[in-house]
Amino acid sequence: MYLIISLGNFARCFFMELKMKKSNHIFVYCLSFFIPMLIVMIAYGTLGIYFGGNNTLLIFDLKEQLLPIYAYLNKFGPGFDSLFYSMSGATGNFYGTVAYYYSLFDIAYCFVDLKHLPDAIYCVTLIKISYVVCSCLCF
Repeated sequence: MYLIISLGNFARCFFMELKMKKSNHIFVYCLSFFIPMLIVMIAYGTLGIYFGGNNTLLIFDLKEQLLPIYAYLNKFGPGFDSLFYSMSGATGNFYGTVAYYYSLFDIAYCFVDLKHLPDAIYCVTLIKISYVVCSCLCF
């Protein structure tokens, strides 16, 4: 969390001068998207977490709570109960889970095998962090 906030402050300070020039406007947003992605990829790489690697981001709550939810979203298609109603839970109501856990980026999990779901979570996490830093430039 602190990494995201510090990357947002970095983007705001570093790219503010470049943002003033209208000709570099798109270039600045691209830089503010890809530089944090590269920094986070290097940070994860030092921990041995990379795309297709043996170590994954699946620890603590991500492994126990989110992975089953993302695996449920992965079953979208024939035999899928509903996005808002599931008989696999105790009550069947899935509204709270959808409101709390899902984002627009999580739609990508519908198109990935369960075998490759940890790699998809890695990629979507990188995209989410980069998107947050890039959106800091708007304010």
